[in-house]
Amino acid sequence: MLPDTKKFTFAILAAVMLISIVGCKKDLAEKGKAEILTNGSWRLTGHTFYSITNTVDIYATYAPCEKDNIFHFNNNGTLDIEEGASKCDSTDPQSYSVGWQFLDNRQSRMVIDGTEFIATITDNEFQLSTPYNDPYEDHTVMTYTR
Repeated sequence: MLPDTKKFTFAILAAVMLISIVGCKKDLAEKGKAEILTNGSWRLTGHTFYSITNTVDIYATYAPCEKDNIFHFNNNGTLDIEEGASKCDSTDPQSYSVGWQFLDNRQSRMVIDGTEFIATITDNEFQLSTPYNDPYEDHTVMTYTR
């Protein structure tokens, strides 16, 4: 009976190790979104309003001085926003900071400067959507790229 006990023990040990490895990969994937977000600078490249009857490209109405702003998310929970090469108002500061944080472990909901968003993050693009419960509900999507 000893060989069967060893096989059983080995099988249990292998299962525990497999679960641990899968769990670690999940943790790394979750941390990956914050790492992607805080690694480098972003520019707003799209802003769209969606309703059941209409889609409006809000970004097309932005002035050039709004389109060249640079956004940098920091690990300490601050978002640095820099005016680009052109300023809309010469009296505006060249840069300022606001707070940001994820609201859930999946890092799919976040708050920036007190406003809640749904976040979709990939290596070179992320989108912030206003929260909505129904796909037919009015909402906006802002797209940022590197």
